[in-house]
Amino acid sequence: MTNRAPRLSTLTRSARLERAKALAPRLLFMGAVAITSLVGLRTLAHPVTTVDSRATSQTDSTPFEDFAQAYARVYLTYDGQHLSRRERALRPFLPGGMDADAGLIPPAGESQRVVFTRIAGVAGGRGEERLVTVAAVVGRRTVYLAVPVASGHRGALELAGYPAIVAPPDRARPALPVLEDVADPAVRQVAARAVRNYLGGATLNLRADLAPGASLAPLDAALSVRSVDQVAWADASQSGDVAVTVEAADSRGAVWTLTYDVGLERAQGRVAVTFIETHANRSLGGPR
Repeated sequence: MTNRAPRLSTLTRSARLERAKALAPRLLFMGAVAITSLVGLRTLAHPVTTVDSRATSQTDSTPFEDFAQAYARVYLTYDGQHLSRRERALRPFLPGGMDADAGLIPPAGESQRVVFTRIAGVAGGRGEERLVTVAAVVGRRTVYLAVPVASGHRGALELAGYPAIVAPPDRARPALPVLEDVADPAVRQVAARAVRNYLGGATLNLRADLAPGASLAPLDAALSVRSVDQVAWADASQSGDVAVTVEAADSRGAVWTLTYDVGLERAQGRVAVTFIETHANRSLGGPR
């Protein structure tokens, strides 16, 4: 009896090992089914589309704008061979009673994809509703889509109706400020001469017009001033700074219209320059 005990223990362990080996494939299969089920449930809640999620430019947009951009990307993207995929992707956006294709029947056999979107405009609507205009780049053209978005049940956003294709929003350009011309001949002469010498790199000549302690960093490339178009007071007080607008050419022949603010002071009976700097909103800028 004492000689059989070790063998019986060995047989028992072998039987357990064999049963574990037999169960291993079944356990792996059951685990895979469980994971697949979880992924499937998530996919049903958040359908996956083929639209590139990077095709958006806004990083600080509102939920209404995010919804409108996401809808526009799905709405305007389609594969003529697999239209059912588009309808599945549209489903989370659509209110009850709206067609599964959201009112857009793509041409048979053709495909298109949205490559980029941005917000072109937002207007208030009725109650918790916004009309969000999305500029969507589709191939080589830009489609402006006005998307009505509403806050629905429990605050969830939903499409408030069919969208509309609209013209690009009219963005009014700010007008240049109207400045009062300087009448004082000494101020006009010193300010214009200082800007001309500054742009032309004539450091010694510029230094003669600078106030004590004033210094200016030279430009990397000199510009040749062709004309002084205006010397005006920079603000309504008509004292202190003046705005000098000039036309200048660079070494390549490009002609620039530029505006510089020149700080002036009167000391020891003369007008002296304290600084020369720029204000982008006063400059026409760029070559012409």
